[in-house]
Amino acid sequence: MNRRTLICLLFLSFCFNSLPAEAVTRKTMLDLIRQTGVTVSRRPTCGANGQAAAHYEPGNNAICIAESQYRSTGNWDQALTHEAMHMVQDCMAGLNNSSLMTLAQNVSYERNIVSYIRDRGRHWVSLIKRYYRPADYALELEAYALQDRPDDVAGLIKQKCLR
Repeated sequence: MNRRTLICLLFLSFCFNSLPAEAVTRKTMLDLIRQTGVTVSRRPTCGANGQAAAHYEPGNNAICIAESQYRSTGNWDQALTHEAMHMVQDCMAGLNNSSLMTLAQNVSYERNIVSYIRDRGRHWVSLIKRYYRPADYALELEAYALQDRPDDVAGLIKQKCLR
């Protein structure tokens, strides 16, 4: 990831639309995801090496949540929201390909979300740098920062995937 993308992601704060404030349940999130045509499965392992706790497969339009990693309801919901954010990134790049696009690369920005990523993202930077390739830093930063904000991710699904 280049320095400019990280700076845009962490410090950008203008927008065109605001997101609806609504309580999003797991069922609602699953329904929204399925409306996009993306499948969600719970498997013993996820990812190419079988060691990912959860994984979004942009080429297959599929989300996998590892059974062994997410036994608690809260963790499973957080993983679903994290991977749903990767799905949003895929929608912005064109759902039927294997590319993802960050909010900072998209033409419209959500002030409250970008501001939250800027504030919350600092917490995740060291983890992201340890476990991910530099090309994935911005994508993961968005997903980690928003994994505990299902309402915002649901709003982004509606705006970016179900238009």
